[in-house]
Amino acid sequence: MYVDRLGKEFLITEFFRFVVRKIIEFLVFVFQNRNILKK
Repeated sequence: MYVDRLGKEFLITEFFRFVVRKIIEFLVFVFQNRNILKK
């Protein structure tokens, strides 16, 4: 049971890191497109 709980926490952490990375990539993409549109 302890290992199962630890595994769930690990999966949640990995999922959170994945979501954060995708959000950052999306923000960088939008920021670059805004700079292209300004020029």
